[in-house]
Amino acid sequence: MFAFFFVCFSSAADQQFEVGLEQTKREIRQFVLLNYRPLSLDIVAGGGEYLSALEGLMGSDCIQSVLFFSQLERQLVSISYIPDFARAAANLYSEELEACGG
Repeated sequence: MFAFFFVCFSSAADQQFEVGLEQTKREIRQFVLLNYRPLSLDIVAGGGEYLSALEGLMGSDCIQSVLFFSQLERQLVSISYIPDFARAAANLYSEELEACGG
């Protein structure tokens, strides 16, 4: 009889990254919910004060790309319920962050 055990070690840095990621996603959702109208206008226009503030909140150079914000604009068009859009924006952020190596 054989028994297999899998052990997964995660470092404190990994755990800290996850906590930080969840905090940032929560802040993104709150920002989008509170500033939906002016932010949506900035997204459609391709720039503006609220979109710049969202970029600053995301704080990652690899996230601040034309591709990311065009994906955000597509989400804006396809999702009309504001809380769903806020959640989608936060999830898109974490997907993009993971794609560029954290």
